[in-house]
Amino acid sequence: MKSKEEVLISPGKAIGELGLDDFEHGLLIVLRYIFRPEGADCTPYLIAVERWGEEVGLPVAYRLINLAAALNHCKSDLKFKDPLCLDQRVSATRDEVLVLLMLHHMRRDQTSAARHCIEELTGGRMDPHLIRIGLSFAFRFSCGAQGPRKLAQSPKLYVV
Repeated sequence: MKSKEEVLISPGKAIGELGLDDFEHGLLIVLRYIFRPEGADCTPYLIAVERWGEEVGLPVAYRLINLAAALNHCKSDLKFKDPLCLDQRVSATRDEVLVLLMLHHMRRDQTSAARHCIEELTGGRMDPHLIRIGLSFAFRFSCGAQGPRKLAQSPKLYVV
């Protein structure tokens, strides 16, 4: 009998069964354009801006491209589905599921589950660069925050 995690990361898993929020569902199509065999062009940026607007979409695409580079450094044969194929939109590959779950758990500060996803993705290699980029993404787009998390700014002086 398979464990819950083994069932969850099985190939062809329906995307709706992963327990992702709307933001995380949106990440999949951007990631699929980034991992296209033809290579990424400006399409991931356009898709992200269309979905979340410029203020959120541009940083999302930029950080996902950095994450993709770190993932490719750890594992060069990641399998992502064709973003243009309508038949493939309702399910996900094992690698897609693991990347989305890694970000899902990082955004919720669920360290053990995120670590498990990284180990499965990279074949046991805990790459500090990948972890740093993933955590940076998770901090910037944390779960429950409306849009990007604002960093503390210096006080502003107003004339009344």
